[in-house]
Amino acid sequence: MGKDAANTELLLLDRALGRLEAEDYVAWAVARLVAGDDTPDLRVLAGLVPKFDREEVEKYFLRTCMQLAIDVPNLTASWWRDAAKHIRRLFDAGKLSATQVVDRMAQLYVDSGYSDPLLGVWYNIAEELAWLNAYETSAGFWYPHPLGDLNAVVRHEWSLFDLGALDSEVPAKFAAFIRCEDCGHIGEPVLRRKTFLDAISSVLPWVRLKPPLWVTCSRCGSFDYRSITDPEVRADYFARSETS
Repeated sequence: MGKDAANTELLLLDRALGRLEAEDYVAWAVARLVAGDDTPDLRVLAGLVPKFDREEVEKYFLRTCMQLAIDVPNLTASWWRDAAKHIRRLFDAGKLSATQVVDRMAQLYVDSGYSDPLLGVWYNIAEELAWLNAYETSAGFWYPHPLGDLNAVVRHEWSLFDLGALDSEVPAKFAAFIRCEDCGHIGEPVLRRKTFLDAISSVLPWVRLKPPLWVTCSRCGSFDYRSITDPEVRADYFARSETS
């Protein structure tokens, strides 16, 4: 990618995420000129005023990339998995903070149509951060909570994400999985009444407030479980998947 590769990779990533304004392209072009790059369209791009037409800015940007032999990603239906790798490299290079990583990974989950359970965990962390910033207390979107050292959380989540990404797919309802603390089963839970009396009351026509349903283990019926949002449970799940 040439000079100032990390900054260029960040620009391309944020372009794919729809985060760029015209002035971001102009600032990048100026930085490339300062770094010693020089092409006709790079000079034009660096000289554009920030409020210049966005399509015109894009035109000069793409021409500049061709002249500098910069590969502009071709976004496909599953581009978010590739984008995640770019985010990891930028975090390791110190170009993205832990907060910025969580923010972009959560956006990838949204851009995937909320379809990738491995990215859903990052969305939960983003929700927890937003709640903490607003109310200075945990909302339980991520387990364990509170988040504590976000850099350590991000590094650990990357290790789990890499484990999960070894397999191109996880079960569709992976985000709802639990690990039973009695029998150790990991899988989709079932909903049951907590007591026999609750089960009876739920079918009595004159009982208006029906007893609630509770999450239970589908194998042994235990109510004692930990969610797949718990990093330890996910690590356990991926370890079992590797050996099976």
